[in-house]
Amino acid sequence: MKYIGQYTDSPRTAEQGKAQSLPRPNPGETEYRMYFDFKEETREDENGAYNVPVADFVSCVSEVEMTTESWTNLLLANEFTQEQINNIFYGMD
Repeated sequence: MKYIGQYTDSPRTAEQGKAQSLPRPNPGETEYRMYFDFKEETREDENGAYNVPVADFVSCVSEVEMTTESWTNLLLANEFTQEQINNIFYGMD
């Protein structure tokens, strides 16, 4: 498994779930995402201001399905604190 990074996705709501898997071009590889910190951002365009649901996520590529334990080990290895990891899994969304 390989850590990709931490990003923000929109639109993304809590109802869409905390976990997502996406197929990759290389056979056998899947991108796994764990979403957290669901919120709304105000954006503006020529029509005015509007709210968009967003969420932060961490992402990795793995040949096997990610478990809580494998996510925890990967995030610890990439300098996340236990408090940050707890927020990702159990924080108030």
